[in-house]
Amino acid sequence: MQRMQQFIKYGLSGGVTFGLEYLTFLIAHFGFDLSVLIANTLSFIAALLASFSLNRMWVFKRSGTIQRQFGLFTILAATNYAITTLVLIVSTGAGISPAITKLAMMLVVAIWNFIILRKVIFK
Repeated sequence: MQRMQQFIKYGLSGGVTFGLEYLTFLIAHFGFDLSVLIANTLSFIAALLASFSLNRMWVFKRSGTIQRQFGLFTILAATNYAITTLVLIVSTGAGISPAITKLAMMLVVAIWNFIILRKVIFK
């Protein structure tokens, strides 16, 4: 039961951070005409801070060492960022819309993040 509750909360918090990240990306890239890389960086930072806070305090309810947790969370997020950025560069060069690529990558990242957060970072 606890695992299911965590998964539901993860989905809800993920929905919030997903919306924040995607909206920030769209506004930065299409609204302010910032490059894909800058828009991705801004949206990544906004989502990183929101996601860590929600996951630590609400989803997994862990109070352990914040430095360790934030360090591991940041490493995971940086890995996600690097992979997403690489895929954005390649797909944009191939003529695929960055809006579609960003959306697809966010879904893939959400799946592997739940497993890593639950089993490693907030265990």
